[in-house]
Amino acid sequence: MTATQLDLFAPRAPILTPEAVDILLAALSHGEWESARSLSGATGLDDRQLRAARQASGGRVISGQKGYRLTERATLEEIAHAKAAWRSQARHMIRATIEVERVARRGLA
Repeated sequence: MTATQLDLFAPRAPILTPEAVDILLAALSHGEWESARSLSGATGLDDRQLRAARQASGGRVISGQKGYRLTERATLEEIAHAKAAWRSQARHMIRATIEVERVARRGLA
C-alpha cells in the first residue's frame, strides 16, 4: 500500500464549527441526560462531532452510558463515574500504544 493509499483510509478529525459547543450546551440546557441519538437529531451534529464538542466544552459537559449532561447539573456521583470511565479509557489507550510500539520496534529492527 502506498502512502497515498494509506492517507485515503486515515481517520479524519470531525469538522467542528465554533458554534458546535454552543449548540451542544443549548441542547443540554434543560439539565437532563440526553442520548447521542437524541442530540444528533436535535442539533444536526453526528456522533463524532458531539464527542468533539464535549471535549471542546472546557469541562462543561460530561458523557457516559446515559449520554451527555451539563456538568453543573450532574450529581457528584455522576461526575465521579464519568471521570473514572475516562481514566480507565486512558489507561487502556496508553497500554495499547506501548504494545504497538514494542511490536513496531521488533519488526523494524
